[in-house]
Amino acid sequence: MKKILFALNQNYDNQIEEKVKEKYIELTGNTFEYKSEYYLSGIWKKLEEDNFDILILKEDLEGDSIKTQYLDNMTDQFPNLRIIFIANDEHERDEYIRKLFNLVIYDILFKEDLTLSNLSELIEEPRNKINAKIYLDIDSIETTKQDDSMDIIPDIQLDQIIRNLKDAEDISEIFNKVKAEYDDKKMLFLMSILPESIKEKLSKSGNEYYETLHKRWLLVDNNFTINDKPDNKDKKKTVREVKTKTKIEKEYIQRLPSDYNKVIAVTGSRQVGTTTIVDLMAKHFASQDKRVSVLDLTSKETLLYMKTWGNEDIKPSQKNSLIYLNQGENNPILINEKYKLYTRENKDVDFKFDFFNTIEQLRYNSDIIIIDMDFNTPNEWLKYNVSSLYMVTDLNIFNAIETKKYIKALIKSGINPKKITMIINKVVKAKIKPDDIIASIKQPLPYLEADIESNIIDINKEYFTLDFESEIYSELLSSYMYVGEDTNITENMEVQLSDLCNKIYPTGINKTNNNFKKKLKKLVPFIK
Repeated sequence: MKKILFALNQNYDNQIEEKVKEKYIELTGNTFEYKSEYYLSGIWKKLEEDNFDILILKEDLEGDSIKTQYLDNMTDQFPNLRIIFIANDEHERDEYIRKLFNLVIYDILFKEDLTLSNLSELIEEPRNKINAKIYLDIDSIETTKQDDSMDIIPDIQLDQIIRNLKDAEDISEIFNKVKAEYDDKKMLFLMSILPESIKEKLSKSGNEYYETLHKRWLLVDNNFTINDKPDNKDKKKTVREVKTKTKIEKEYIQRLPSDYNKVIAVTGSRQVGTTTIVDLMAKHFASQDKRVSVLDLTSKETLLYMKTWGNEDIKPSQKNSLIYLNQGENNPILINEKYKLYTRENKDVDFKFDFFNTIEQLRYNSDIIIIDMDFNTPNEWLKYNVSSLYMVTDLNIFNAIETKKYIKALIKSGINPKKITMIINKVVKAKIKPDDIIASIKQPLPYLEADIESNIIDINKEYFTLDFESEIYSELLSSYMYVGEDTNITENMEVQLSDLCNKIYPTGINKTNNNFKKKLKKLVPFIK
């Protein structure tokens, strides 16, 4: 029987560990013994006292990322210990993962893939080196790190270029037109991800620039072998197809696998428009043919009343779909074919909401799960299964102060600040700018906070803005009151919303790419 040491959080109730054990028994028919530890110093002590087969370790167990030196010492001291490492999504393409791989830690699971099933499968069957390289996309990290002479071409542009090269009657002519638009560094990047079928056509076309570029690419690409068979007098270099292609296409061209999904949370102080943003995001994703499940976990169930006011066709079971979902019955409010809302109206019913079970049930029938929260929602839910937290505020400095206080509480409870991205809503022309609000959150507030480290918050640098339009606000108020009324956002807001949604879940649809499309149309007339 396997013996496992869990180091996932600072909760002493072992709720997560028991759920993992239940799922493991369900999937494999086997069981395991386990103990739990809550601090890094305690892990070492327990490993010395007992013989564990597996350590399941979460990167931000104590808030900050675990140093690779700590793991290096651990693998030296306990060479027979297998480590299952739960890594933050932000490391998906950086050197931190390569260092873990070099320490022979192959069983890494990114948070966005953290489910009871995936974890149980890793407990039962460890990854070998080849499977680890595929999951972690180690080749992609090598390529992007070893070559500093390449510049990335934006995703939508790449998609357009590849499609036009693939469909071109005269591929050499189209390639020359693309070359005229990009410098050599970007063309080298293009070479790194061109499908083999296009490379073969370009090679046969006799395009001189392609031949030169191909030779340069071989010099910067370590992934080639020399064919030194006796019958090959020229000893030509042949490129081995690298695994980076699939990952790069996923990352930059937005060709996402069928099982790709995201769980995000959106929260903010009162009256800043959090619920409206959740609703607009859900509509946007649904319009891109994505299956969206929205959980209304706010204390006032605002979405419930926004969506059911005056609609007598909504059944009581739908209005209490969160309660029924916890009992295994899926009966949401259907906003449209792709947009499902789960909420709770009847607060007289005493039930213990199982957040983790709810996410597990919805994950496999949703492309994206959006959780509408407020500052009263339990912080613990944000630690696990939620890949990103979007914090909404506006240009009101007092709301920013309240928001900062809440972010500090989240960090104190063990939530990584890098998980937090700001959305500045209701932006109008004013002396105070979105940058001022972001600065007030990230840096000590003048005259209100001491200039000490605890008042400096290292949230994501990137933030998003949504403009305030009085006409839209008027429509919004009407939609709350009158059945059948809906809100039409302005073109500028549509662009801002599209940018935000593409950050969360890349759909390949970006309203800001029209200029590039027009520009490329001059080069390639058949672009529609």
